[in-house]
Amino acid sequence: PDTVEAIGTASFKNCVKLKSVQFGRKLESIGDYAFDGCTSLESVVFPEQLKRIGHFAFRGCSSLMKVIVPSNVEEVGTGTFWGSGVEEASLLAPVHYYEVFRDCKKLRRAVVGEGVTELGGTFRGCSELSEVSLPESLKFMDSFTDCSSLQSIAIPVSVEAFDKGYIRSTPFQRCTNLKELNVDYSRLFANLVRHNLETKEYWHNNDHEAEAAIYAAGLFRESPTFIRNAIEEASKPYFRRQRMANGVCTNCGGPFKGVFTKKCSKCGMPKDY
Repeated sequence: PDTVEAIGTASFKNCVKLKSVQFGRKLESIGDYAFDGCTSLESVVFPEQLKRIGHFAFRGCSSLMKVIVPSNVEEVGTGTFWGSGVEEASLLAPVHYYEVFRDCKKLRRAVVGEGVTELGGTFRGCSELSEVSLPESLKFMDSFTDCSSLQSIAIPVSVEAFDKGYIRSTPFQRCTNLKELNVDYSRLFANLVRHNLETKEYWHNNDHEAEAAIYAAGLFRESPTFIRNAIEEASKPYFRRQRMANGVCTNCGGPFKGVFTKKCSKCGMPKDY
């Protein structure tokens, strides 16, 4: 009925014969685990007044095919649609999304709306995901591990981190079919280094720029080869500056030998600064 303002925790959990649900116009909150395990639920349409969708609220709803999270929603819990049958999704609410569609093996297309700044593991394990649109507002993302059908993706210039707090991401790990990453690698790497310098208390100034660059490059250690190569190229200026400051070879970091003409004792490259 329209008088219901909240659906409580686990209210319909494991109601395996539930096929449809109609939410009242005054509904503001869907509780944690509210429809968890409702394997026959085929569709949901969220009302305009809805403010919160709880943790794991629709987890394992294997018959659910399409989801639109409207812009009025103020909170989306962790793992809301984890392991569901969703094939198409639109995340229009400008909130943080964490593991919302994790292991949704049928998800093929996803749109993330403008205003969203954080995606944490949102699409991890979505092995059929082939099309995704990301907003220019996005700053933190850790979302595409095991997306083995993804072939191309555009990364907004606003992205400045693939890790946050205790989370250390490996972007695009096991994205075996990824062939194109539409991104300005130099700008992306600069954003990552700056973020590390600003947020890691032990890298609080430019004296630690090289360490921050090493950390940033290490994030891509299990990404596809073409990404690792591009990141390596983007990182070279940071290591060059550090090696110049240390008086060593800018190519390999080896010491110089010689009096009038100095050459690297490791790679033989003449001193170029």
